[in-house]
Amino acid sequence: MTPSPQYTSLSIGKAALHNYVQALSQQQDSDVHVATVTIDGYIGGGDPRFAAEAVAAAFLGLHHQPRDQWQAELPY
Repeated sequence: MTPSPQYTSLSIGKAALHNYVQALSQQQDSDVHVATVTIDGYIGGGDPRFAAEAVAAAFLGLHHQPRDQWQAELPY
């Protein structure tokens, strides 16, 4: 969620994508659920929060959210 000097060019693109999704999610007349999922770790790197199954469950949770509870951002 914070820019890294080591990944400056990647950070710029991710910031633009984040802002784009935030803008799209505010369009109340759309039936499309847009969201970003920020995974701040290594998938499968030993931390149970980043096990592939846990990450998949987070995405599936977004998919199953009722429309009145849609999240535009899921920090993970």
